Amino acid sequence: MIEVEDLLFTYESDGFTLRVPDLAVEDGAKVAFIGPSGSGKTTLFHLLAGILVPHSGRISVAGREVSGLPDAERRRFRIGTIGMIFQDFELLDHLTVRENILLPYYVNRALTLDGGVHERVEELARALGIGSYLRRRPAALSHGERQRAAICRALVTEPALVLADEPTGNLDPRNTDVILDLVFRLVEKRGTTFLMVTHDHSLLDRFDRTIDFMDFLPEAER
Repeated sequence: MIEVEDLLFTYESDGFTLRVPDLAVEDGAKVAFIGPSGSGKTTLFHLLAGILVPHSGRISVAGREVSGLPDAERRRFRIGTIGMIFQDFELLDHLTVRENILLPYYVNRALTLDGGVHERVEELARALGIGSYLRRRPAALSHGERQRAAICRALVTEPALVLADEPTGNLDPRNTDVILDLVFRLVEKRGTTFLMVTHDHSLLDRFDRTIDFMDFLPEAER
C-alpha cells in the first residue's frame, strides 16, 4: 500500500526537516503513528496525501508514485484514493450533514455521484449512529456527532487508505473507544489501510503496528 524511500522534506521557514529512509505499510494494516509534537507525523500524512511534495525521495501509495505527480493529478488521486479525518473535523457550517459527507463528490468531477453513493451515505450514517441527523447542520450536532460525520465523509468514497490525524484527541475515553470500534469495523469490512496519529499510548494495543517518529529524528534530538 505505502512505500517511502529516502524521503527528505524541509520547512524552510522554521528549519524543520523530516527524513524517512525507509517505510512500508502493507494493504489493510492498521498503523499508529506516535512521537512528540513537531516530530513530523502530520507532515508525513500530508506528504502521503500529496498535499506536500518532498524535496527528494520517493513516495508510492496504492501503486502510484505520488511524489512524481503534478499538482492537479495529486489532488484527483487524493480525493479518489485517500480519506482524511481531522481532529477539528473541517465540516462546512453552511452545508447539511449529508452535504458535508458528499463533499468529495462536489469538488471532484472524477467521482460519480449516483444512487449507490447515496445508499452508502445512509449506510455509513446509520452505522455511526447519525442516520437521523443527515438534514441537520454541523452546529446542531454534539462534538462526537460531528466527528462521526467527518468519519463518514472520509469513508464514503471507499478509499484504499484512510489517514486520521488525532481523530479522538478531543474525546473522552468512552467515546474514543466507541469511535475506534466503529472505524475499525468499517475499515476491516472494506480491507482499507488505516493510519492514525495519536498521543494516547493506551490505544496502541488495538493497532497492528506502531511507528515511533522518534526513530526519524537526528540522534541529538531524541
